Amino acid sequence: MVNKKLNRFLFYGIAFFIPLLKTFQIQLFDNTYIIKSMGVIIILFTISGIIAGNYSVFKKKNVWIKLTTVLLWLIPIFHLLFLNSVNTYWYKLEVKLSLIFIPIIVLIAIEFKKEIFYTFLKVFIIGGIVAVIICLIISIYNFYFLENIKAITYQNLSYFHHPSYFAMYLNFIVGILYYHSINPIKSFNINRPLTYILILLLTFFIILLSSRTGWVSNILITTLFVIYSIKRKSFNKINFGFLLAIILSFLIIFKTVPSVKSRSNSLINYISHNIFETEKGSSYFSSSATRIIVWKCSLELINQKIIFGYGEGLSGVELNKLYKNKDYKQLENKNLNSHNQFLQCFLDHGLIGGCIIIFFTIIMLFKSLKTKDYLYSLFLILITINFLTESMLETQSGVVFFAVFNTLFFFQWVDKNIS
Repeated sequence: MVNKKLNRFLFYGIAFFIPLLKTFQIQLFDNTYIIKSMGVIIILFTISGIIAGNYSVFKKKNVWIKLTTVLLWLIPIFHLLFLNSVNTYWYKLEVKLSLIFIPIIVLIAIEFKKEIFYTFLKVFIIGGIVAVIICLIISIYNFYFLENIKAITYQNLSYFHHPSYFAMYLNFIVGILYYHSINPIKSFNINRPLTYILILLLTFFIILLSSRTGWVSNILITTLFVIYSIKRKSFNKINFGFLLAIILSFLIIFKTVPSVKSRSNSLINYISHNIFETEKGSSYFSSSATRIIVWKCSLELINQKIIFGYGEGLSGVELNKLYKNKDYKQLENKNLNSHNQFLQCFLDHGLIGGCIIIFFTIIMLFKSLKTKDYLYSLFLILITINFLTESMLETQSGVVFFAVFNTLFFFQWVDKNIS
């Protein structure tokens, strides 16, 4: 019983610390040690789960359908074993260990009930709000006392994560709160006025984060909320006033905060001009133009090895060679990956890897919509948008978020729909 409580406590700990994930450096004598807070919690959860796990669950047939999620880690290691490159590129697999440990430990260590799932979401929301408050306190201090005028935007504002990943987490929380405002979740204990206040606070923060993918995601989530409210015939004057407040927040910040205005203008230029025409040998590309070039280079390499791909880590070597051949010095110096998870999977593991990532995103999005599992749909919409602009599964911030919530939503979907 104690072990079950410990498993659940560590499970909720993962939810709380996802938005607060941070890498710390500790100096002891002459050595510097790097501690990843989330990594420590996942290791403890794994050890506790193995010790107190219920292994009889493997007798159930639908368990093996659930465990298809671990293919996202197994395929890379099998590919590297085949290529005899595991030792060289083990660090790549190490970043992705959550993709195999989280599904297995959740399966054997957590009695998955709706109440536990909603409590997990609630703890995640609390963790996100705590992270936002900490970031605001640090940024305001830097702005007023250290006179750093850039302290309230982009990377200076996002203390725990890259702004794109932090914006994704917060947009997911905003989406959950929108859902709660229409279909109240009893265990949340958050009334409607407080729900709207939290959405406004998080939206305001997302705008300041200056992640263009975050802006697009937020606008899309808000639009879906309006459409869903109208469809449910629950859109009223309060909703209209709330929507107006969000629009005004966007307009005011875009007009008054220089760094936000600059990034929004570059997004508009990116959309309205011919972004495909870039000069070789250029000393600098904008982040938007850089992505287009990287995508084109990735597609060029994928066409050469569409069936099996190049292998985890080996694809990066081939990309850098192509940057050098095309005289893209900036991209070569930065050693950039595909900046698109779909392209990255095709590049690394060919058709098998590409099809698996499409199954767990695009195909499951349609299936979740069909079964009216709207929170799952919301998660997959956000993941798909971010997969289009980032190789999310190449970083711990992306891997942990995807591994945890993809596991929970997919397991729940399987339990509901496959006997």
